[in-house]
Amino acid sequence: LRILYCDAHICVVNKPSGVLSVPGHRRNPSNNDITSSIDNIDQSVVHRLDMATSGIIVYALTKEALSKLHITFRDRVVKKTYHALVEGHLLLPPPPDEDENKIDVDMERDPNNPPYMRIAQPRTKNNKDTTTTRRINHKFLREAPKPSKTTWSILSYEYRDGKPVTRLEMRPHTGRTHQLRVHASQVLGTPIVGDDIYGSGGKNGSYTLCLHAQRLCIHHPISGAAMIFEADAPF
Repeated sequence: LRILYCDAHICVVNKPSGVLSVPGHRRNPSNNDITSSIDNIDQSVVHRLDMATSGIIVYALTKEALSKLHITFRDRVVKKTYHALVEGHLLLPPPPDEDENKIDVDMERDPNNPPYMRIAQPRTKNNKDTTTTRRINHKFLREAPKPSKTTWSILSYEYRDGKPVTRLEMRPHTGRTHQLRVHASQVLGTPIVGDDIYGSGGKNGSYTLCLHAQRLCIHHPISGAAMIFEADAPF
């Protein structure tokens, strides 16, 4: 674990893959355990990364900072950039008048594989209601498809374990569960290397998900100063 920045109000860390953002029921290490030496009883995580995803995550060390950061994340003021390796050499040129490609689709819970996600299915005569039902703690919750937006660009073409991969820069503009993983697999048709849910997982030679929160731009919750944090991808 590497602490990128810490003051009396926030702590920004570079989370390794395989570490929980918050304590869970399973006996996995969590950032809360790892950063327990920080002397502040109000420490709380502001947002989450999947356990398999590495990269930058922010903790609030006071209730005031937590409240203000929650608002900036909710209002999408925060700018997030991810780096990912996807399977194969992606040969999709960018649009002629734009620097980045755009993905703008609705996502929904996959009723066949809860709690995972999928691109929302079109309505048909036999399926007029696209609302899905999922069960949590013996309660059933109905969820309608929600919009998801990502911009992306190709950084480089590479080889990993002798197999072609493409390094992408991905910027989510919404925060759906597994958004980038679903967009890569189901929209681009190229799963993220090491994705054992939406891709081939370890079969492609990697047992670690190659998705990393590389850059985070926020305003300090107390001073209002613009802050940019970066951490190189471990792959």
